[in-house]
Amino acid sequence: MDAIRLAKNSIWTSKKIILILLVIFVINLSPLECMSQDQNRTDLNFDINDLIEMDYRYDWVIDIKVSEGDYLNYAGCKLNPLKKLIVSYHINPRFGDISGKFIKYEELWFYKGHAVGCRRLHDLDIPNSYQGAIRVIPSSAALKNSAPIGGAIVRLILDTGLCNCPLSAIFLPQDTFQDIIKGLSRYNYYSSANSDLSISRSLPVYIYSNPLGLMDTIYFSN
Repeated sequence: MDAIRLAKNSIWTSKKIILILLVIFVINLSPLECMSQDQNRTDLNFDINDLIEMDYRYDWVIDIKVSEGDYLNYAGCKLNPLKKLIVSYHINPRFGDISGKFIKYEELWFYKGHAVGCRRLHDLDIPNSYQGAIRVIPSSAALKNSAPIGGAIVRLILDTGLCNCPLSAIFLPQDTFQDIIKGLSRYNYYSSANSDLSISRSLPVYIYSNPLGLMDTIYFSN
């Protein structure tokens, strides 16, 4: 009987050790390529615009592209300038038939930074629990439209959350990085640099510049 108890205790101890190691491993997973969350890391040197590099790190990628030019640009129109953002998503090719190419998800319309319309083109068919990233495509139009971009980002944070798909990172054009983050405060998302201690640090979202170099974490506060 003592031998049986000893064997059971040994098995239980081994299980506890494995569980502890697993918890340590999960805690140390980072939003970028399972790397350390140390802000001084030096291994963030991949090309965000290279889809192969993104596929190496993420199960899915959502792109936000700001269309050039203004819509409804005619005399008497009260919704001028109207900006259109195109949202597309891509699932890593390693998942087979459901993946590979970018699929147009929706078109979002903004007037003076406020959402005024949405045209849904396809369901967001990302399998449950797949983790991925959002990219804002750098362009001259993106540089001038930080407010609509912020609105689109918040909408996609909600959409991916409803799909139970973890959002590991958001990549913003470096030239408009700070403007977009500041604009997110209208949706109750605040930068980690905010000194207001009353802001609860919940639902963190990790944000990086494209090209890499700038980093921030935003938190939701109601």
